Amino acid sequence: MAQQPSGSWWTVGAVIGALIAGHLALKYGIRPPIPSNLLYAYTVIIGIAIYVYLASNTSRWQSFSAPVSRLFRARETRLARGIVFVVLPLSVGWLVYAWGGGSSQLPAELRTVHPTPPGQITVRGKSFALIGLENPLRKEPDKLAQYTAEGKDIYFRNCHFCHGDNLDGTGHFAHGFIPSPANFVDVGTIAQLQESYVFWRIAKGGPGLPPESHPWNSAMPIWENFLSEEDIWKVVLYIYAGAGQSPRTWEGH
Repeated sequence: MAQQPSGSWWTVGAVIGALIAGHLALKYGIRPPIPSNLLYAYTVIIGIAIYVYLASNTSRWQSFSAPVSRLFRARETRLARGIVFVVLPLSVGWLVYAWGGGSSQLPAELRTVHPTPPGQITVRGKSFALIGLENPLRKEPDKLAQYTAEGKDIYFRNCHFCHGDNLDGTGHFAHGFIPSPANFVDVGTIAQLQESYVFWRIAKGGPGLPPESHPWNSAMPIWENFLSEEDIWKVVLYIYAGAGQSPRTWEGH
């Protein structure tokens, strides 16, 4: 009989451990990561499943509930109650405040809205003069819908994690970047640019920004390492179509 309380607390520990393990498996074991709202919803479902498992057997439920009941009622557990229900919540609240409070100071760096592009770039060994460059896929109007659909597929396989399902810069990973990914729906972004500019930014990413555009914090990868020239132009088509924007055109072209 003397070992029963110890065994019961092992049951409580096993339940808490199973819940934590399930949460961590969902958070770190799934790629790409699932949205946080789904993560916590699935964690709640795991908790409900554990509860149903315990409640379906009288012996298991008593083994779990007995120490919890003693924690709430017994005189000898007053100190433990104080730690669990007072000290621990206050400590967690202080840590959340300390970590998430942020700083009231203004950013130390200015942000360049549209960095000046270079006159010429090389993508996959092929040189492009950006001035006057137009999307070659628009020269095939009968295939434009097909190319745009293919660009949508490429976008959702590679780009929506940051730029969002609605192209508004609110993808799954967006909250982790400062500044946030570009919002293509905003009239101040791609609607102000020629398609050649967007082609350059996608192909060369953040590392391809010219020195004179600094300071500029960009997490944009170098997509020419993963996408072909044609794939990039298809994505450009979809970005404009999906955002309901029209690219600027070159005067005299």
